[in-house]
Amino acid sequence: MAIIPPPRKNYHYDLTKAQDETRRWRKTQKIKAYFVDVEELMDVIREGQMDAMRIYFGLEEDGTEKMFLVAAERLYNKDGETVEVRDLIDNDTFDSDGLVDGDGHFVYDFSTPCPNTCDGDSPLMN
Repeated sequence: MAIIPPPRKNYHYDLTKAQDETRRWRKTQKIKAYFVDVEELMDVIREGQMDAMRIYFGLEEDGTEKMFLVAAERLYNKDGETVEVRDLIDNDTFDSDGLVDGDGHFVYDFSTPCPNTCDGDSPLMN
């Protein structure tokens, strides 16, 4: 018998609170936001088995900030409560052209930060 997850929550957030919180963040942080292309996001979603994602932040040796997405899978107890969220990551193998060889679960590089990709008219940037 399959465990059915609990009903989905409403994840909408109050714009005024979000504006206050992003304004507070921008005062102390270099990266303001990240741009994520829908096709890149769909690549993560199409991996299968996953029902969640996890975001990791990294820093290159030259100080360039990075954001990585990985597919994740919730594990439930008999009452349908989430007891663990496990990352789904396989070791990438690349062909001679540097392209991913085969299917699996990968680490995705979403390093298109704002500044450089900001929407200056967004209510979250004012």
